[in-house]
Amino acid sequence: MPVDLSEFFLNPRSFLKHNLLVMNTSADGVCGSQTPVLGNFTIEPDLRYDNVKRKSKYFWKDAHGIEVLKVSWKGGSGNGTVPGIWLPYEANQCRTATLSNDVPFMFTAPMSGCSFALSTFKNGSARVAHVNFQTDDGHIDTAKMQANVGGFSKTVGRNDYRNKVRGKTVAPEREAGLLMTVVGVNDRKKGWKFYGQQYELNLMNGTAEYIELMDLN
Repeated sequence: MPVDLSEFFLNPRSFLKHNLLVMNTSADGVCGSQTPVLGNFTIEPDLRYDNVKRKSKYFWKDAHGIEVLKVSWKGGSGNGTVPGIWLPYEANQCRTATLSNDVPFMFTAPMSGCSFALSTFKNGSARVAHVNFQTDDGHIDTAKMQANVGGFSKTVGRNDYRNKVRGKTVAPEREAGLLMTVVGVNDRKKGWKFYGQQYELNLMNGTAEYIELMDLN
């Protein structure tokens, strides 16, 4: 059944609060460009996940069900597509994009240890980066990461979404399942806004939980 995307265009923050977007990383669903490119994306139900809950940060409120939606690169336009800029990802690289004030959305690969950096400007444009550097033994190369985001006004790093849930440090064995989807939204009156959807995948039983929507700027 097609997803009603009207709220995504009219009130994107509300849409992102009630729907978890998961980026399609399969060969036929991800954009293969290593430079920023304007194209179109499809947003449709992700049938891999069922009965996904979002727990309230208040203990007296019950968890509620949410929809998990898969975002796939389509390239060309068509019915039900969403236009946007693709911010590339590449291992051991810093990939950047300049977002003009006439593009509605930005998407990038899921954040699983990378950093996302941003700067916004008075003319309504923005500059963003998806940064990933690793040491020879496979750990995050903090020095290289910091060196490549020094010119940006705000950086969201691994520690902001990978080892904390609502500000509290989690057990190390839980970190592998904590991920974040980053979405950029161009508000024609207020400029670019960036949101992070932190979620947790239980790799043992294949379940998912939407934790929270973060305002990144």
